[in-house]
Amino acid sequence: MHTLAPRILCAIVLAFAVLSFPQTTPAQKVDYCPRITLPLTNSFQDLPINIEEVRFASFYETTGYVRFRNVSDKSIDAVSLQIEHSANAPTFKIPLSYETDVTREARSYSQKLSEPIAPGRTISLIAASFGVVTSCPENSQLVYARIRFSDGTTLERHLSEWLEPPMPQAIRPLELPVGTLPNHDVGYLVRFGISASGKVTELEELDSNGMPTSLRSRLSGWLFHPESANGIARPGTLYAVVRVHMTHCEIQDCSVPFSKTVLPGVFTLIDMVPTKSPPELQTFAVYFGGFAVSGKGGLSWY
Repeated sequence: MHTLAPRILCAIVLAFAVLSFPQTTPAQKVDYCPRITLPLTNSFQDLPINIEEVRFASFYETTGYVRFRNVSDKSIDAVSLQIEHSANAPTFKIPLSYETDVTREARSYSQKLSEPIAPGRTISLIAASFGVVTSCPENSQLVYARIRFSDGTTLERHLSEWLEPPMPQAIRPLELPVGTLPNHDVGYLVRFGISASGKVTELEELDSNGMPTSLRSRLSGWLFHPESANGIARPGTLYAVVRVHMTHCEIQDCSVPFSKTVLPGVFTLIDMVPTKSPPELQTFAVYFGGFAVSGKGGLSWY
């Protein structure tokens, strides 16, 4: 997946830089959970690391930060952590995954260590998810930890499977005949049913805006990396707000045309932004969580 990792990493760093300032976000922006620091429930008492701080923020994407210290007497070459954030009102669970490795960048959100983590050393990691939550989490729990020491030994602890949500794989720019879509900004609340092979098996509109048939057909043809548990693909669901932009507002400044009360606990913002088109067509670049995902054919995230 190495193509998009630098862009994702830079965007996460930028998000945390912005969220570190006092919150002055206008009400119409997507700003459901400004940066907060959360207490962490850790059921694994024998871990060779001490997690000292956990942060969380969610606006047009969700970002996380974790800081930990090596409290063992051995150097560490690789760390994989998954922290589940949850709330009861509204009900949601969203896992954030952190990985770092001295030998490789394993996944899109991973960071390559420049050297092993020596005993007593403290490092911080960042995470990102296309999922957005409509309120701040009430709880955070470490549900998966995998540590590899420099001597080759490993330690693994988990309360649940390592979960990966559906991710875009083959998303091309949308081309629609002029007049297909309204000439103003519009949004659609949808549910994608995605098979274990990554194909869209169902596309349900959850609002009454009436998605045009031609747009529905294009979205139904998208291909995803499927949801997975411990690396095994399985059918999954992706809730999304598809925003069609006609006023050329910045993605982070555009409103979500649905109230919190009708939105699912976790959803993805999918934005269609107009690009230069021939007179007879309307062409849109596609963004997931503020990241451009169209225009290059197939995309690899793993």
